[in-house]
Amino acid sequence: MSISRVRSLVACALVVCSSVLLASTSAMAAGVTYILDNSNSAANFPDGTGYLQVTLMDISGGRTELTVQTLEPLNSLAGSNFGIQGFSFNLNGLSFDSSTVLSLPDGWQVYGDRQHSGFGRFDVSVLGRGNSRTDMLTLILNGSVSNFIGLSGGTAGQGNELFAAHVAGMQGPIGSAHFGGSAPAVPLPASVWLFLSGLGLLGFFKSWQRKTKSPHHSAFARRFSLQHYAISRIAH
Repeated sequence: MSISRVRSLVACALVVCSSVLLASTSAMAAGVTYILDNSNSAANFPDGTGYLQVTLMDISGGRTELTVQTLEPLNSLAGSNFGIQGFSFNLNGLSFDSSTVLSLPDGWQVYGDRQHSGFGRFDVSVLGRGNSRTDMLTLILNGSVSNFIGLSGGTAGQGNELFAAHVAGMQGPIGSAHFGGSAPAVPLPASVWLFLSGLGLLGFFKSWQRKTKSPHHSAFARRFSLQHYAISRIAH
């Protein structure tokens, strides 16, 4: 394989990597993810551990899909009726009304201006019955992602947060607890992945170049060229 051919392959690979990463970057730009890493029971659930994940994603029609999901530290404690039983969030540039939450699971209800244990007062809370608990809660909200990112107000013994959740049905010394959080989940930037991919391809190219300069490879290349020349002369 010629050096020009290898260069072409490297360039094509970089273009593909760039296209994929740019597409993923555009997708990520429309959404954001936060980790709930604070609890109202530090003795059982120390702060600083990711207990739940909240993802907000812009969807069509000026709406937002909000998903709350329990993570492994809680999933590992799941009992027979485990799951999220309540979730609270705030409004930014909007006022709460009956159209704020467009869709929520069966057995859940929406309330405005409620205190969430330890994490302050929130503009919107959704609560489910004991038999409607779930490890993944999905809501459709009326507004863009930025409309649902704001700190709670009022007194908050555990600190004011963007989001708070009540999880119940856990095995162990405590059956339920409340969790809050405002920490964004920070993925490795797409530019870093592109840089690492480029380094890998560059390393492969340099290694191939060194091999082509070795005496054995050069001798083989000369023999191949002479044979090819002789065959072409015979053909003509």
